[in-house]
Amino acid sequence: MKFEEKLEQSIRRVWEEHYIDYRALKKVIKAIEKRLEAQAETVSTSSVSGALRQALLPRDSLQPREEEDSEFLTVCRVQYRKVEAFYQEELERESAALDLLLPQLFSASPAVKRRKPSNENVMESPEQPKKQKSKGVKDGRSRARERASCMRASVELFRNLQHLTNFCILNYTGFVKICKKHDKSVPSHMKLWKARLEAELEPLPFVVLEGLGSLTQQLEQGYADAFCDGNLQMAKAALLMRKEKSSAGLSFTLGLQVGACVLFAVWTVWDLYVDVLLLGRARVNTERQWKLLSLMLPIYRACGAIVLGVGLWACCLQCWKAARINYLFMFDLDHDSALSPVSALVLSTRLLVVFLLSSFLFVKAMIKELPHWLCTAPGIFPIAMLLAMVIELLLPARRFRFVTRSLGRVLAAPLFGVDLWSSFVGDVLTSLVKPMTDMAYATCYLVHGEWLMPYTQQGGCAEWWVFDLVVKPLLCALPLWCRFMQSLRVYHDTHRRWPALGNACKYAVAHLVVLFGALHNPTAASVQDSVPDRVMRYGWVALYLVSTLYTFFWDVSIDWRLGSLAHGGLRERRMFSRDWVYHVAIALDLVLRFGWTATLVPGSQSVGYQLSNGDWLGIILTSALASGELCRRAMWAVFRLEAEHLHNTEGLRRIAVIPLHFDPKREASEEVQNADPVRRCGVLVELLAFATIVGVLALLAALTRPKPAVGVVLVDVGELSWGW
Repeated sequence: MKFEEKLEQSIRRVWEEHYIDYRALKKVIKAIEKRLEAQAETVSTSSVSGALRQALLPRDSLQPREEEDSEFLTVCRVQYRKVEAFYQEELERESAALDLLLPQLFSASPAVKRRKPSNENVMESPEQPKKQKSKGVKDGRSRARERASCMRASVELFRNLQHLTNFCILNYTGFVKICKKHDKSVPSHMKLWKARLEAELEPLPFVVLEGLGSLTQQLEQGYADAFCDGNLQMAKAALLMRKEKSSAGLSFTLGLQVGACVLFAVWTVWDLYVDVLLLGRARVNTERQWKLLSLMLPIYRACGAIVLGVGLWACCLQCWKAARINYLFMFDLDHDSALSPVSALVLSTRLLVVFLLSSFLFVKAMIKELPHWLCTAPGIFPIAMLLAMVIELLLPARRFRFVTRSLGRVLAAPLFGVDLWSSFVGDVLTSLVKPMTDMAYATCYLVHGEWLMPYTQQGGCAEWWVFDLVVKPLLCALPLWCRFMQSLRVYHDTHRRWPALGNACKYAVAHLVVLFGALHNPTAASVQDSVPDRVMRYGWVALYLVSTLYTFFWDVSIDWRLGSLAHGGLRERRMFSRDWVYHVAIALDLVLRFGWTATLVPGSQSVGYQLSNGDWLGIILTSALASGELCRRAMWAVFRLEAEHLHNTEGLRRIAVIPLHFDPKREASEEVQNADPVRRCGVLVELLAFATIVGVLALLAALTRPKPAVGVVLVDVGELSWGW
């Protein structure tokens, strides 16, 4: 096997641009060979003239000049300087990681004993043993968790050091081979390896592995002292274990699920396009078809959002993993129960199989290619899909407890303290307004039992006036109100107005946009366009623009820490190597932010009305806005956690730096605990005033809502103009 092929197979893909460009150096050698051949042909145009010139001219003038090798020498120097710069940068990064890990290895060592209290004669109450036992169990669990996390961090760091060692060896081998290849292609006086390059390369730190061996020895000794009773050989063997379990089974499962998705998708398109439109084998009742679509479309949109959300979560995990962002520690997640990128992708494709299978059976029922009892009540297919997805997501008891606890802490704000995971869940909920509305309809459809009725008797949930007047506005405004209260709780805990109150203002403005848009519907044209109506409409549009631009500014400047003019509109430290990724993210966030604000306002036209009038563009636009908002939120999450990894932007972390393992939760800082009572009372007064203003404005929006005319809420089922 040629070295070029071996190099291509052995490089680490995340470091691909930092390796020697072996192919470019080969092209330089070929160019030199062509020039030498051309010079040789010019010199020997004729034997007589060649002999005469050899007799009359000095011998050195007939040899190729030394400038001929300047191109290869320049390119070679550029290449090894590039390798050397990356080696030094990576060595500093691993050295800093080791300096952080070694004290943690010592603290996780079982040999470390906790000191007993100095006063051993203190009388213990009967309740103290129970409390000490409970505290001892919790401490034991946290110590075991810390110990396991330190072991994983040590293995990961050791693997990085081994990758760096292979990087150095592979690059040095490449330089030696390409230089000797050059020397074979040129005359003896143009050879560079022994003359220049060997003396230049040999002392370089990446060639002699300067500092790398010391880091490896320190890590091995620290791991041996912490977990192997000082046995260095056992430590070396433990550090060489695989970082993750083999994913061959997951890859096979993923392949099968992707194949099933393709099969069901192609089959469904064939039934709809070929059998119905082209061949006309199946006759479809148009009125029945539109009614079934209007009834089932919200359920399929809700389940489609679930599939898309899990897939985007897998993408986020992969991005964080590639950028070496310790999201497990930052979110305080358990490594054993947290999804890996591959397992999240497998879960997403499994949900997609269920979604496409249900869509396929529903299409079969619409064109009446199934038994009559299934064609009469095809709602069984979307309901079965919904139940299967919910069970798949919440069936493990540990995952169910984690989800309910996370949602409970957000919905009960400000009763609970705010950490990074709680604020992250709250932000995600603000992007799930449309899917949550669709899910509420699906829940009503399931509980009411419409899915068991013939399609002619369905439509009760779609006609329910509570949906338009209560459920929709509540689901649109509730996530924003929870984030608003969380921001106030952050100010209460940290006593810092910025950025807590600035974040609260962002959600307060968005909350008002939603309430006025939901209750007054300024986007709909009024029959009597009076002056107050126009003022309301123009004021709402202005507030809409202010809210959107404010949230965009907050995303870029606060959440992502971008926008520094001194660094090209970005920031000094970045964990993703390509700058264009950040610029594209900023542009997309500006565009999609307007779509997010639009998704917060309930639409004035129902799905049934849009279908009956052939408004496919409106249906597609609504679904596209909801999907685009999910994609924007995933993009936001990637850069938000990157910025949080580098900077503690909102004071949500317990410490200022990201350690390599989980850390037991510490109590509130002494500065907050020992705060002046007068100052704490002032903070409470500010919070109450802030919340009161927003609450009064929200109440004003509800009280000034125009009363609907008679017959607006209850709509004729035959015209398919339902309230949904």
